[in-house]
Amino acid sequence: MQTEINDNYRVLSLFSGGGGLDLGFEQAGFEHAALVDHDPAACATLRQNRPAWPVFEVDVRDFNPTGLGSVDGVIGGPPCQGFSNAGSKNPDDPRNFLWRAYMRVVGALRPAFVLLENVPSLLLPRNQWHVTGIVTALGIMGYQVDYAVRDAADFGVAQRRPRLFFLGIRDHQAKLPEAPNISPRSVQDALHGLNDDLPNTTSLSTLRRLGSVGASCHRARRTRSPDDRDCTPTDRVRRSGRAARPTTPAR
Repeated sequence: MQTEINDNYRVLSLFSGGGGLDLGFEQAGFEHAALVDHDPAACATLRQNRPAWPVFEVDVRDFNPTGLGSVDGVIGGPPCQGFSNAGSKNPDDPRNFLWRAYMRVVGALRPAFVLLENVPSLLLPRNQWHVTGIVTALGIMGYQVDYAVRDAADFGVAQRRPRLFFLGIRDHQAKLPEAPNISPRSVQDALHGLNDDLPNTTSLSTLRRLGSVGASCHRARRTRSPDDRDCTPTDRVRRSGRAARPTTPAR
């Protein structure tokens, strides 16, 4: 169900990938001023799933945000491969520095809020100066910043997905939400009550069987290091060079 908010707040999405973060903002009632990603497979996925979204297939370093009109927030997750324990862990990976391109756009638009996400291993000592750089850059532009790791499973999603979030609020205190006191949700829980008539899905009866196994795995995986879970579905789409199949629109 989409939650209505005041007068169509607009966000600009950078490094949009397959649009996971954007679906969340859509469900919260935000409109998209633009979505920017240089990867053809990611952009094809966005256009196929949300034809009305304005998708720009361009390197964020070359993106010109002028002409977008009023933008209330900038959201996105700069590439994580150089930080992730599932990636190269190369401190000289040029993708490690793309948060600077994100900050360039923020500086041009000066939105009311900024939300940036990345892998938890960004907090490791070898990457700490990037954290300092992000917080400092936002502070210079007048944003108060809060950053912490949050796990989607703690918010009712049937997937362990810890991510480091930076929330910047211009001229006001920033505070990331704490996880609600809810029970973990398994894949089997999420699929309960659905049928096999949904388009573009694997047979739900098959998924339910997998979900019954996944329910026990879900509990066991709570003990794994967050760094072991850095690789994302978007990363896999990008490596495959194929667009993801369209999904049922979020409701």
